[in-house]
Amino acid sequence: MNNENKEDSAKKLRILRFSGVLVFVGTFIFALVYTGDDQFLKRCVANGNSVKYCNDIYDDRNLAFKDKQLEKEEKRRQRELVKEEKRKQKELELAEQRIKELELAEQRRKKLELAEQRIKELELAEKRRKELELAEQRRKELIDKNIKTVKYNDGSSYKGQFLNGKRHGQGTYFYASGNKYIGQWKDGDKHGQGTFTWKDGDIYVGRWKDDDQHGQGTYTWKAGDKYVGDWIEEKRTGKGTYFFSNGDKYIGGFLNGELQGQGTYFYVNGNKYMGEWKNGYKHGEGTFTWKNGSKYVGYWRNDERYGQGTYIYANGRTETQYW
Repeated sequence: MNNENKEDSAKKLRILRFSGVLVFVGTFIFALVYTGDDQFLKRCVANGNSVKYCNDIYDDRNLAFKDKQLEKEEKRRQRELVKEEKRKQKELELAEQRIKELELAEQRRKKLELAEQRIKELELAEKRRKELELAEQRRKELIDKNIKTVKYNDGSSYKGQFLNGKRHGQGTYFYASGNKYIGQWKDGDKHGQGTFTWKDGDIYVGRWKDDDQHGQGTYTWKAGDKYVGDWIEEKRTGKGTYFFSNGDKYIGGFLNGELQGQGTYFYVNGNKYMGEWKNGYKHGEGTFTWKNGSKYVGYWRNDERYGQGTYIYANGRTETQYW
């Protein structure tokens, strides 16, 4: 009996051990099939943990992993955005730089166009100048260089150059009245530099235009007066200096032969007037200074003091009066 019990007990023990082995192997196979190739689940189950427990841990682990992946992905996306923003900013800067370069190029183009236009204008002007020089050379070639003497019916005569039958170039005209002109001519008229001498002794040396005294010239009267300055159509007009035979001198403006505008008159006795003139008279605002140092500063009308004026005496005393 005891032997039978012992054999039964041993048999049950072997069955239990075999059953445990089968359970372990089955669990391992189930875990292998369930977990697939995931090493974490394999290690978890192999350590004796239940599949549910390992699966929960696995899910938590996956969620944490996914969160980290999402975080990494977000950081990567942010880096890409920053990189893209920098790229766009760089492209914008390059575009602005390109715009500036295009603007500078446009400015240079316009300057070049203006320069080319100016060059063309200068070339045309130079061409025109050369044409004029050639024309002038041709005109001079046409002038009869031989000095001819011609006598006129009124008793006057001319000795000089001609062009197309007219006095042209250098020549001398002797008037029947006794006057004489020596100088340049153009198309029959006194034109250019010349000297006119009247029979009474007056002399004009200066510029002429269309038979008139015109430009800078000097007129000397036989009586002793002398004028040096501007002329327009035989009239003293512009700036000039008039030397009077008595020693007085005037420096200033002229109009139609009369003292006009601003000017200074120096008297031979030492007095001086500096101011405005009209039709040969002191007229307007001016200052008269006596040789003793006294002055009058005020207005003038037809060579007389007029309106308010101030005397400044040589001793420094001043006095204001009305005339």
